Amino acid sequence: LLISTFDPVPFSTDTVQIVPDVGKQILSNSRKDSEMLWLENPGNYYTPWRPTVIAHGPDIFVIGAVLNTTEGPRDCLIAAQFFTSSLTIYWVDTKIANWTDASKIKSRVIDNSIGNVFDVTVTDLNNDGKPDLLVTNNGEIGSLYAYEVPTDFRSGDFKRHSIATGFKPGKSGTGKGAPGAAMPPSILLSGDDDGKAYYLE
Repeated sequence: LLISTFDPVPFSTDTVQIVPDVGKQILSNSRKDSEMLWLENPGNYYTPWRPTVIAHGPDIFVIGAVLNTTEGPRDCLIAAQFFTSSLTIYWVDTKIANWTDASKIKSRVIDNSIGNVFDVTVTDLNNDGKPDLLVTNNGEIGSLYAYEVPTDFRSGDFKRHSIATGFKPGKSGTGKGAPGAAMPPSILLSGDDDGKAYYLE
């Protein structure tokens, strides 16, 4: 299946509802220019999917989520931006999300002080009925963090908690780092290049 003739190499992809009342589209990010793209579904299998840039910055991993604001829930995209060392959230400033209108897309940096952000998951870590972010950074000494999602993610403080740290790759070198992805609810953590797996309670 020919998805796109666009040049950048995708790092991660996800299938999300980009345009209201239209079939599923593909969300992708590329490492060529650190772009988050959506690939428009042409409705057939023989036409290339047309890419449109949503934002510059996301590179390694992006997930979709629905988070609260004082004006009701909003569809969001949360990016673990490895190469720009930033955990960033993107949203459409309307009740019905339409990611094709760039003028309505907003963003804010949640944290740019933890190094190379590798993975992010939305989950309820402490069973209080509120979403949290489970985040890893990846490098020579990596860590696992939790962030409390504020009542209004657009302006509130994402309080950070350090869960575990000191993860090191088995061998140092270019492209080596630890840890990898974390999977809740009991946290399973990939050590990535340290060659281990962890279970955290």
